[in-house]
Amino acid sequence: LFRQKAIAKILGTMIKSCTNSATKLRGFFAVSSDFVAFLPAMTNWILSFWLLSFLLSLSMCLCEHYLDKIEKTQAQTTCRLDKMDGRLDQIEEDTRHTRVLLEATNKNMALLCEAQQETYSKLHQLDRMEITLNNVKSGTEALKDVVSWHSQDIKSLKQA
Repeated sequence: LFRQKAIAKILGTMIKSCTNSATKLRGFFAVSSDFVAFLPAMTNWILSFWLLSFLLSLSMCLCEHYLDKIEKTQAQTTCRLDKMDGRLDQIEEDTRHTRVLLEATNKNMALLCEAQQETYSKLHQLDRMEITLNNVKSGTEALKDVVSWHSQDIKSLKQA
């Protein structure tokens, strides 16, 4: 940056010097028409523009150099941005896959909850059926005992 500022300052000074020479020359043309005096003034004027053209060609080289640097930097930036685009596309694809997996998992969880609810209601029915079965068993045992007593009473009455 310092080098660029220094070159710009030198170029500005040289252009200003050339412009001052051309201004003096214009004043000389208005005052004198003598060819002998005209020749050194014309030489000065041409040399001023030669210096200016040299400086312009030098500045063109510098500009081309910096434009090349800018183009390289732009190419590198474009490459990096392309890589980042690829990464973002991959992240978006991964996000879509994750979203699909989550939706499928949510559906599976809902189905599991429904199945769990059905299993719970069946188990609750089994508990009630077990209670009823125990009641029937105890009633059946009581009937067996009664039948057994009656059978013994009938046997004893037949023997008597």
